[in-house]
Amino acid sequence: AWGCARRTGSHCHGRSAAMGQYQSYGGRAPRQAEQCSTCLEQIRGELVELHCGHSFCLQPCFEKLVDFDHTLCPDCRTPMVVLSPDPAYIKLKLSTLTSKPTNEEYFQRYDRLTQYLRIHNGETSDALLACNGGVAPDIVQSMRSACRSCRFAPQHLRASR
Repeated sequence: AWGCARRTGSHCHGRSAAMGQYQSYGGRAPRQAEQCSTCLEQIRGELVELHCGHSFCLQPCFEKLVDFDHTLCPDCRTPMVVLSPDPAYIKLKLSTLTSKPTNEEYFQRYDRLTQYLRIHNGETSDALLACNGGVAPDIVQSMRSACRSCRFAPQHLRASR
């Protein structure tokens, strides 16, 4: 999966001064032995947690999912609703602070993360639903049926924290 199984260096595992900024955006430290759902390695740095309970290394694994315009969790195929960190941090970290393309289509990929979170949290204005090319009519049901680690998850399905 994108050659990340043998990755090394501070971009994946190291703790840096940026960790404070990550935590200020709601990022949490990985639990002991928590594994990335893509590369299956222990997460030691910044992680992305989805509402379905799956977690990913922010870099390179989640970054590649966004780069390749994935909108569904690769494990359970439900819409990617990011619970942690705030999608604004992901956009800042992966689009603003790197040498990525700066065209509208590219930024839509990051804006979609915020759109999905807002829809998941109950905002369903026509304008929001039409953003970034629109969403499927049953997206709220699809999102909520996959909840495992957020307030919408049925108690018996909540992932252990």
